[in-house]
Amino acid sequence: MDIENFSQCLTFMQTINPNKGLFDKILPIAGALIGTTLGFALNFSSSKVKDNKSANNKIMCINEDIDALEHALNETAKECARLVSLLIQRSPIVGNRLPGSISGLCIDSYFIDVAHKYSRNQRYWIQLTLERLKEINLKLGNRSGQSTPYERSVDMLNLLSITIETARLCRMIKLNDYIDHYEMLSHLKTIGTPTEDIAGCDLAINNVNLENASLGL
Repeated sequence: MDIENFSQCLTFMQTINPNKGLFDKILPIAGALIGTTLGFALNFSSSKVKDNKSANNKIMCINEDIDALEHALNETAKECARLVSLLIQRSPIVGNRLPGSISGLCIDSYFIDVAHKYSRNQRYWIQLTLERLKEINLKLGNRSGQSTPYERSVDMLNLLSITIETARLCRMIKLNDYIDHYEMLSHLKTIGTPTEDIAGCDLAINNVNLENASLGL
């Protein structure tokens, strides 16, 4: 209510009851203004609480997504190591357990709404994680049975490398702190990869460095 309207209200009150004091005339108007202000404040506060609750729920879902991604990536890394070990032994690939794709649905859906709740580093690492997942899914979808064992071992080692790197990004997001690059064989040991599969990866890496001279796959 502006000054002009307020003055009109006072004039009107004086007209209908000139015997009332100024305080008595203003009181109903002041009460209405206070009620309106209080109602607005309560509505604003309620809306703010709902917004905060929604944001916290989205953050919770994103953090759970990151946990699930790290686990899926580590399991994929162990399966890559197993397949590499089979390839260098020229053994049949039986029971391929690689996923068709790895994705973070909650990150895709909610991150843009709550990005400001994360640190600058976390935002950068989350963006990198999403980019790496696209690369991983492309590699998972482009596996070919027509290539030689050597070519397949190279592809699998590349998939293993980017999978481990992305798992490191997930850990950094969770800790909000930088972690040195994971050394492939050490990380495989850390996540419980069988010893024979780690040894197979070691042989395959050396073979790639020697351009297939040591194993002749």
